[in-house]
Amino acid sequence: MSLYNNIFNDLREMILSKKFYEGDVFYSEKEIMENYGVSRITARKAMDRLENEGLIKKSSGKPTIVKSNKEILQIKVYGGFSRDNFYHNVTSKLIDLSTIIPNEKIKSELNLNSDDKVYRLVRQRFIKGEIYGLNIAYIPLKFIGLKKDDFYDCYSSLYKIFEKNGIIVNNAKESIEAIKSDKDTALILSVEEDSPLLYIERLTKDRKNNIVEYVEIFYKSDKYKYEVNLSEIN
Repeated sequence: MSLYNNIFNDLREMILSKKFYEGDVFYSEKEIMENYGVSRITARKAMDRLENEGLIKKSSGKPTIVKSNKEILQIKVYGGFSRDNFYHNVTSKLIDLSTIIPNEKIKSELNLNSDDKVYRLVRQRFIKGEIYGLNIAYIPLKFIGLKKDDFYDCYSSLYKIFEKNGIIVNNAKESIEAIKSDKDTALILSVEEDSPLLYIERLTKDRKNNIVEYVEIFYKSDKYKYEVNLSEIN
């Protein structure tokens, strides 16, 4: 790993561990040069990366300010479809995979017939080993066969499984709102009941315009924020 990346990781940890708070004056390039015994170019690269991640704000002729103490959940959009960016070492833990008869809301969202069944896929999501979210996905059985072994690896991706089975996703619609955690969600996320959460509903379609997934996502809002990068949008 390059020297500036080592410095970046060290400085980033200082911010996320709240040695510096939002609005605090951060180290200058000169202070980083002196503290780490590095060149101005190396110090600047580390600072630029902190700024690119939304953790600091640099202004010409003014002190550098800490912009956020929250880990950013980056969602990149390619060709109109969003998927989690694994840059921050995002992993998953399977809680449950079962076949259920969906309720009326899920049937409506997935445009199902009365006798259609779905998989209910429940996973905890982690960043560097620390839980940040809960993902509950509903996938119609008529499109794919799933088994628990598909998710034994903490890096297992539902969308990669889709692709292996010829399901190419290219469109998703999301709604985002603030909610309070109920008892069950609070337990899974290791937060107090009624804690603030980011709640996301997503409908995912494939190239044939089939709705292949309805998912509910619960993100802890005390340490993380949700960021969307859009690209290749016509």
